[in-house]
Amino acid sequence: MDDVLTTQDDAFSSFHPALTFFYFLAIIGCSMFVMHPAVLTASLVGGVSYSWYLTRGASQRGLITMMLSAMVLPALINPLFNHAGATVLFRLWWGAPVTLEAVAFGLCTGCMLASVVAWFACYRVVMTSDKTIYLFGKAVPALSLVFSMTLQFVPRFMTQFKRVLNAQRCMGRDVIHGTLRERTSTAAKTILIMATWALEGSIQTADSMRSRGYGLRGRTSYSPYRFDLRDRMAAAVVLVLVGLITYGLWSGGLEMSFFPMINAAAPCASSAAACGAFAVLCMFPLIVDGADEVRWRYLRSKI
Repeated sequence: MDDVLTTQDDAFSSFHPALTFFYFLAIIGCSMFVMHPAVLTASLVGGVSYSWYLTRGASQRGLITMMLSAMVLPALINPLFNHAGATVLFRLWWGAPVTLEAVAFGLCTGCMLASVVAWFACYRVVMTSDKTIYLFGKAVPALSLVFSMTLQFVPRFMTQFKRVLNAQRCMGRDVIHGTLRERTSTAAKTILIMATWALEGSIQTADSMRSRGYGLRGRTSYSPYRFDLRDRMAAAVVLVLVGLITYGLWSGGLEMSFFPMINAAAPCASSAAACGAFAVLCMFPLIVDGADEVRWRYLRSKI
């Protein structure tokens, strides 16, 4: 995930950390546990669009590769091993049936995984380590610190790994070329260098946090976050949308089953309201950014 998303000025990211955390919790939770095709499609489109907006389309190759893998693999593997379903499309060469229900379930599962990957990529940019520590530092200081360090460790580790590989290559050592013994030796040295770097970094971080008194009782810290009127208005909108989605789930408007036959809840007012509310919720960051851009251009025109 290195260099998948880069930090950009984003109006939605300027909201209070509690609001943005609740937003991602609602989006990712619905994407993981609601298998309705309309919900999954809205989640995938919203996640990809927002991640694209955050980077202005740059450095998306790693994210796109991961999303395609998450979508294609379940869609291909599930029909090979899951033969449940009443509608047989064809049979494989060993006689196992490939059913429409298994294919549809695999496609929905792949769409769900891809959308979750996209939203977690957005979460990584919006919910920075300082926001995570602000939200959970007082309640669970050790856990919040570990979680924050984990989010930062993966991209830092990949960047350092590339530097080590380039340095080894400049010295005439390569894990691709050469004999098996030479490649094995180079790989072992690279792993040893990375392990040493990671251990040294963890020791330095632990000493630094201990010297700052992190986790001690009575310790205070500066916080630039205030839940102002703008946050309250956005929170009210998000809560209304989540309420409509919850009502749709409670009334059964978003029920979807694949086996033994594909069966979806009949369209009704609650299902339409829930799907519409979820679509708006998925596009909410882009709506906020669009409104902020229009307001900024209007103010500039008045100068």
